[in-house]
Amino acid sequence: MAREMYLVGVPPEDLQPDPPIQQPQTPRGKLENFWYHYKWMVLLIGFLVVVFTFMTVQWLTRTEYDYHVVLVTEKAISDQARQQIAASFEAVGEDIDGDGAVRVNVEALLISSDVRLAQLSTQSRAKMLSYLASGDMLLFGLTPSYYEDLSASLSEGFRFFSDLEGAGNALDGTCFDWEGTALQQAAGAGAQHLYFGVRQAAGTAKNKAEQQQQDLRLLKAWIAQQGGDTHAQ
Repeated sequence: MAREMYLVGVPPEDLQPDPPIQQPQTPRGKLENFWYHYKWMVLLIGFLVVVFTFMTVQWLTRTEYDYHVVLVTEKAISDQARQQIAASFEAVGEDIDGDGAVRVNVEALLISSDVRLAQLSTQSRAKMLSYLASGDMLLFGLTPSYYEDLSASLSEGFRFFSDLEGAGNALDGTCFDWEGTALQQAAGAGAQHLYFGVRQAAGTAKNKAEQQQQDLRLLKAWIAQQGGDTHAQ
């Protein structure tokens, strides 16, 4: 009786139970229902697929190099010049990875006192410091000023470059001065006076003995190609 009292004045249609939720019957309705409930999951999975595909393509198409040469220059060096230098090393290098071709990557870092190049120089210094800290790059072409600064930062009696054992070289018998060589002139290097040498397998590069020997063989063959003995000091 009490229940009927509380329902006095309530329209009969309001007392009817809610109809059951109708499931979509058409393909479009089903798709809309699925998208409503799972769209964020679908978007996340799609994003991960795109990232994975991009990384896979990058890995499959990247160039594998047998050698790496890092140049530190005071003026910008053209891509053509880098390619010429790379080609000169490739002509005397070994196929380290056995893929049937000798490939040399030449990277140029610009470190200049020109204030207009301050930002680029800062970035190049940071990258060079990362190479020195990691020890993964051993073959360098350094300007005399950078070489002197680097040498001054080392402990007394320690030399940055390895002994070239009688090959045409400059300074303390560890690096080759390419000033005046035909390759330097052909590359349009101009004032890019560089000393080429291979870092010792010590310090952060202490586990790179095999790479050091490979780079030393390359550098010595390259020096001979340049007429190395004409630049001994």
